[in-house]
Amino acid sequence: MVLSVAVPAAAQPVTRPAQLECAVDIVLAPDGAREAIQQWVASEPRCVRHLAVRVVPTDGGLYLSAQDGSKLRERVVPDAQSAALLVVSWMADDSLGTLPVPEMSDAEPAPFATTVSRRYTPAEQSRSLIVGGTAVSDSRAGVRAQIDLLQFDRFSIGAAAGWLGSVDRHRGMDGATDTVQARLLAAVTFQRGRWTLRGQVGVGADVVGQSGGRMDGDESKSGVSPHVEAGAILQFDISHGLGIVGGPLVDASLGDGNVNGGGFLGVRVGL
Repeated sequence: MVLSVAVPAAAQPVTRPAQLECAVDIVLAPDGAREAIQQWVASEPRCVRHLAVRVVPTDGGLYLSAQDGSKLRERVVPDAQSAALLVVSWMADDSLGTLPVPEMSDAEPAPFATTVSRRYTPAEQSRSLIVGGTAVSDSRAGVRAQIDLLQFDRFSIGAAAGWLGSVDRHRGMDGATDTVQARLLAAVTFQRGRWTLRGQVGVGADVVGQSGGRMDGDESKSGVSPHVEAGAILQFDISHGLGIVGGPLVDASLGDGNVNGGGFLGVRVGL
């Protein structure tokens, strides 16, 4: 009887259902973390779920998030190996075991981790409000503000408004010029850590008002002219949602073909 029971049991092959084979989608991760996760997942014999994983460097180590349907798991871990171990733990039985990671509830992710994810993940980068000062090569200076209206991954559509003023050294003879600018902008951003490079182009109009001096009989002149511009703005994040920005801007008038170079320096606030 013992043999009759044992032999059939031993003859049954040990198989692993296809749905339990381990696989992971690494959406975003540094090279070291990506390799560690792939190695640990490949060696894991049994999994109960398929995850989409993101790993983002932060000041405290690595921010790790894993999406399984509608459930999002988030942690901050010290290194790539800890991230890999945690991923296979979530895939296998959703248990933390003895991994050296902070104790945080899956239902209540850490506010710091959520903020880091929104700020440093390019696919989830927040919209921007940029305000600062600008100067132009024709001796004008002023203020400028621009805002992102729509965000599509690393691409955005926005608007800008500014004011430029110019006063000659002999104001009483030559007068002063005020320019109000309006632009519709299209931009693309490239991010690496705390640095972001924004390339942008814009189209709009300048409304120019000029008050006359004694030489022209104190007459005032004004006009509207179409303009195009291009710029490259470099951003460095001071903290999450706040950064210093600056870079060159080139503006061209479509009316008379006049081209002016300039620069911008200001701050960026995430929305």
